Amino acid sequence: MQYKTIMNRLFTLAVLSLSAVFAMAQPKNVGRALLKLTTYDEAGKVVKTVNAFVCGDASTAVASFDAFNGAARAVAVDLKGTTYNVVRILGASNDYDLVKFSIDGKGAPLPLLEGSGKNQKAGTTLYLVSSPDGKREVVSRASVLKTEEYEEYFFFDVTVANQATNFGCPIVDAQGNVVAVVKENLSKGAANAYAIDVHLANDLTVNAQSALNADLRKILIPKVLPADEKDAYSYVYLMGNLNDPQYGAALSDFISAWPNNPEGYVMRADASVANKDYAQADADYAKALSLANDNFRADAIHYAYSRAIYNRCLDEKDGQAGTWTFDKSYDEAVMAYDANPLSQYLVQQGCCLFAKKDYAAAREKFRQVNAGHYGTNETFYYEVLSAERCGASQQEVLALMDSVVAHCTKPYDLTAAQYLFERARRLDQAGEYRKAYADLKDYEQTVGPRRLTDEFYYQRGKVAEKAKMYQQALEDLETARGFNASSRDFYDLEIAALYVNIGEYDKAISLCEDILKNLPESADCYRFMGICYGEKGNKTKAKENFNRAKQLGDDTADGLMQKYM
Repeated sequence: MQYKTIMNRLFTLAVLSLSAVFAMAQPKNVGRALLKLTTYDEAGKVVKTVNAFVCGDASTAVASFDAFNGAARAVAVDLKGTTYNVVRILGASNDYDLVKFSIDGKGAPLPLLEGSGKNQKAGTTLYLVSSPDGKREVVSRASVLKTEEYEEYFFFDVTVANQATNFGCPIVDAQGNVVAVVKENLSKGAANAYAIDVHLANDLTVNAQSALNADLRKILIPKVLPADEKDAYSYVYLMGNLNDPQYGAALSDFISAWPNNPEGYVMRADASVANKDYAQADADYAKALSLANDNFRADAIHYAYSRAIYNRCLDEKDGQAGTWTFDKSYDEAVMAYDANPLSQYLVQQGCCLFAKKDYAAAREKFRQVNAGHYGTNETFYYEVLSAERCGASQQEVLALMDSVVAHCTKPYDLTAAQYLFERARRLDQAGEYRKAYADLKDYEQTVGPRRLTDEFYYQRGKVAEKAKMYQQALEDLETARGFNASSRDFYDLEIAALYVNIGEYDKAISLCEDILKNLPESADCYRFMGICYGEKGNKTKAKENFNRAKQLGDDTADGLMQKYM
């Protein structure tokens, strides 16, 4: 009995000794880094509440991507009950379910262990730091079962229960250095979770191309700017082109970080224009001009200002947006040219004058550009439009249109195709039908038949008919008919009319008889057949068809009947 009592006491002492050793080996005060993160969508509805922890420095934390997906706001609470707002996203990966973010206060960070996964072999004892109740830390052993390396990062199978209270918690070594982040093991029936090398989270960044990053775009909380000024500018610029909802915050961050860079103010001015805040835009353009430098010169800022005013005024019915007018746009374009005499600034002046309907002055600006070596198909076309409104002759206009097309590079692209179409329209009006048809042929070859409609082939067929290119006219009308089955009768009538005009009377009669099966009261058909029979010398048939056309309301039937009787 005495022996048994002694053995029990020795066993108890051994257990107490081991517990003391374990307690001594455990990392201390690591729970201070723990956070409970709650994310909200744009409507203020909770997206998710998850574990997170401060890592690396006092304002940087790590949590799951899943919690941030669709989140517009987030807050974190530490074990003492202190609340922190999530300020910026520092990097994200949906694939690894990780987000690095900053908070607006200073937590108690877990230091990063350099090369965290390299020495964590199977059998190594690590520690899970968790807080199931969100009030006190719980440190428990987490033995490494297996270590795998992939792309310089380490992934661990660990003896951590595969349950939600552990996901997102840090795993640390005996010194309290964070090694990994616990993740859910999705394998069927898995009892243990797995862990991801914390350096993967730490290496998440925002760079110049991150505005295009699909993972970051799913998070509606503003992102931190890249540290390099040029990269930051590229990032913000891309955000503006993509209409990113966080563009305003990024602009403010850029201006705060680089207050002497005029490009930031110009970008913010453009954003203000979109919001019709013209006073803010004026202030930012003025600030940008005061900061103009060799990298962003005053002439470029005046030009950007002029373009912003011009484009906004074009959208208004009365040509005025607040205090902005085409006169103001013109003045800015003049100042741009005075600072640096570039042809594009003259073009801008011409556009402003054209918008003001001062066509003679606009034409002179465009002529000035085109007289030098800087004329393009676009600037010559601007001169065409101005010349037409000044009452220029068809000959002058066609000569300018020739210059427009001459400045188009072959093979023609879609822009050139539009100029070909415009020249064809003017050639048709001038009676130059064959030249008009040639341009329309080039237009078709450039655009491609699949992009064309029956209306195009119908109009080109009429041009061909006026040019006495009857076979081409017939082919175009047949093509138009093929494009639009619902208008088949209309195009059949047009083909019948063409047959009449070119003396193909039998074909015209046959086609009209087919049309009458669908349109039994078509006065046009009876008139066409009357003409055809009259030309063939069949007065009886001619009279019969003219009378029927007259009954159906054709006012020309009597005159035609007199001609052939």
